[in-house]
Amino acid sequence: MGTGGSGSGSVTSEKFSIIPLCPNRHASSCHLTYSEREISAHQQELRVDVVVDWMPIDVVLIPMTGVVTNTGYTTISPIRRSSGVVKVNLTPTETIKLRGAMSLLREVSVNMCMEDSTLYKISVVSTAGGRVVWSAIADECPGDLTVTSLGNSVVLDARSCALERLVASYFAANTARGTRAGLKVCHPS
Repeated sequence: MGTGGSGSGSVTSEKFSIIPLCPNRHASSCHLTYSEREISAHQQELRVDVVVDWMPIDVVLIPMTGVVTNTGYTTISPIRRSSGVVKVNLTPTETIKLRGAMSLLREVSVNMCMEDSTLYKISVVSTAGGRVVWSAIADECPGDLTVTSLGNSVVLDARSCALERLVASYFAANTARGTRAGLKVCHPS
């Protein structure tokens, strides 16, 4: 995240904030900071700080009854709304795969970006043309998936290559170009 100095310039510090540093699903974020300071010509002092946001594991499951729709976009933009809606209804087999990939996601603390765009949406309606009973909206920055069911919301880290590859695979090659391009930035789970 950066390098900096303080005081007379004799202290140098580095800060890293990377989820893979904390492989445990309870860790919603993990920060590692180290600082070094010269004490004398032959001595240095090293300080290491680790901060972990520890949260309960909420396993989020897509309902297996109803119509499951994956919505992508031709154009995504942080300035305007995502546009060029492309909808694909998932088969029960596709829904089971998506359910499995989503069940492995970890909950995250509230993240924020100054500019954002909707990357894709997943919705479940009880019957064709019925009202939405479950939804998940993925944003491009910071890569969160906000799942809403029965009036409750959970925010998950959607930057999982397994999930992103799966979501992208549901769209035909020449459709949902904005969504497909946005899903190529995943990091390993």
